Amino acid sequence: MHIIDTSSLISYCDYYLPLDFKKLLSNFLKEKIESKDILLIDKVIDESRKTRNGVVIKNLQFINNDTLGIKTIITKEDHELIATNFLNKKLVPINSKVNYITEKNNYINTADPALILYARKNNYTIITEEQSNNSNYKKIFNKIPTICASLKINCISMANYLKDNSTLKLGHFNIAE
Repeated sequence: MHIIDTSSLISYCDYYLPLDFKKLLSNFLKEKIESKDILLIDKVIDESRKTRNGVVIKNLQFINNDTLGIKTIITKEDHELIATNFLNKKLVPINSKVNYITEKNNYINTADPALILYARKNNYTIITEEQSNNSNYKKIFNKIPTICASLKINCISMANYLKDNSTLKLGHFNIAE
């Protein structure tokens, strides 16, 4: 089972959708989401509405449906896990406690922690386009793949998900049609 990040939906709209003249990929994605092989959480749907002027919702209208989104709640135990496993430990000593609390509250309101925690609790693979932190990464909270590596959660890109799960013969259609 898989759970998808906002970054993968945006990348799908940017890179795959313009070539999907016959709607093969769109129908495939819709089927996978509606059958719950790919889960959407409430916060990803929310971010999809707000990010890049709602490009995901405009292009994949079936996602603009709150009944598709799994409701996520971050518990007290989750807060402890976030404080110990999601932090970019190189930066935490530099930042004041007040700044940390502000950053943590902002981070908790994004889809990333909910996505990671849901995947961890339910043994899902996360579909994301994010890459692991590099040495110049300057945010307090790590990127999804960095956190997932420490928690032993699998991550996969949209391209690899399509390659591994699609029965579509994508190499055999004429994109000029």
